[in-house]
Amino acid sequence: MVCLGQNPQGTFSGVSGSGQSLREAKDKTMVNTLQRFGQAIAVAVAFLALMSVPSLAMGDYDCNTISIGRLAALQTRAALVNFVRCAEQHVADVGWVQAQADFHNDSKWKDGAIYLFAIDTDGYLIFSAGGLSAPGDANDGPDRVDVDGKLFRQRFMYTAGTFGSGFVTYRFTDPTTGEILPKVSYVKSVRESYGERKAILGAGFYPNVAPGACSPSRVRASLVYTYADIEQFVQCAELELKQRGLAALYDLRSDVRWNSGPVYIFLGARGQGSMVLHGANPSLEGQYLGGWVDSTGFEYVREMADIAAHYGDGYTYYEFPSPATGIAEPKVSYVRNVNIDGFDYVLGAGLYIPANMACLDMPTAGEVGTRAELELFVTCAAEMVASRGANAFELLLNHPTWIEGSTYIFVSDQQCHNLVQPLDYRAEEATCDRVDAEGTLLDQNIKDIANSEAGKGYTSYIWQNPATDKEERKTSYVVGVELDGETVSVGAGLYGLE
Repeated sequence: MVCLGQNPQGTFSGVSGSGQSLREAKDKTMVNTLQRFGQAIAVAVAFLALMSVPSLAMGDYDCNTISIGRLAALQTRAALVNFVRCAEQHVADVGWVQAQADFHNDSKWKDGAIYLFAIDTDGYLIFSAGGLSAPGDANDGPDRVDVDGKLFRQRFMYTAGTFGSGFVTYRFTDPTTGEILPKVSYVKSVRESYGERKAILGAGFYPNVAPGACSPSRVRASLVYTYADIEQFVQCAELELKQRGLAALYDLRSDVRWNSGPVYIFLGARGQGSMVLHGANPSLEGQYLGGWVDSTGFEYVREMADIAAHYGDGYTYYEFPSPATGIAEPKVSYVRNVNIDGFDYVLGAGLYIPANMACLDMPTAGEVGTRAELELFVTCAAEMVASRGANAFELLLNHPTWIEGSTYIFVSDQQCHNLVQPLDYRAEEATCDRVDAEGTLLDQNIKDIANSEAGKGYTSYIWQNPATDKEERKTSYVVGVELDGETVSVGAGLYGLE
């Protein structure tokens, strides 16, 4: 957990508290110049300006980069341009038929809320890999509008047709959540015609810190697990402060949205060295906290203040006692400089690094495909349950790291009752006497593995595959972990595992 302190030079930082057991800016000079030269010159200058940006220049992109990391984490315009241009090259290489199949099915081209789409120059859909629209459906056509009445298809046509490519902003449904959120799409006229139809290819992302992307259902302390999560969490807290001013402090301190287990918000007055808000330990508020160092002597307090003052935002890595063990453990905090009513503050939140370093490179649920990957996946989930307690449950049920498609984490107690189980399938039968289609005591076997001397192992049984809605053989790996004095079973499985 995190706390802020500040030294005589105005530094401050996060310190631990106890967790629950279950717990926009245009360049006016340029604009005026362009207006004096007229629209034609303006377009030419804009084009040259675009070409001057290396990451957006024609031909200056690397298609290999789109396979590095999770595509779903794409959050910059430069990366979006790269993605769409590489998709255009893929169409040229393999043709529209094969490319469409790849765009729909290959995780290199579709991941989470990031997917490709294409329309013709008349505004009619060619394909959408997002699954929310289809050619010829009731909403297909150039006059399609978003929830605000914006004719975004017409903006696609004008932007790509007049400038060759560009960005369009509108509000659209996020396929991963069903929420209507602000979206930034890059569209580009492509060389390869779709039959006799000239095509416009595009893709978009949902900005993490747009107001619509900061809804409580998407951003809350209990769902913070990755670097991207902690950045969005702090940025949304900043948005809250900028919209409501210091009146937002009460909610940032007390609302479970902002304070859950090891994750909470802290705020310090950068020029005064005093703590303004501390979600885990309110008794520190109003105090001057100088000279804070971690257990290795590292001046992490000063580091946080320097990052906020000189870089605007960044990370501080240090050691601090974990609320779960009381032992100093590696921790990372993300901090931002925020200005409210003319005063500078340091705003931040932090996470403890998993004790098992292998968990830093753990495959996500959608990437688990082998026994070794499954074992690491479950082991890391069990360790998180041990450190966060019941605060881990919401994360396991909702975060894409832990649930995607037919792969998910389950947790059950000694009575074989579900503590974490995303499926409603046979939920009412969750007892140690429940059997599968072959008579296997599946829940009892899971409990026995957790209680065994090894405390881990495999079991196989017949269970519903959520991807097919059919009963299939599932092989699960189970690990026993202590939770409030009781051994609970943490597991996950794969269908058709050899």
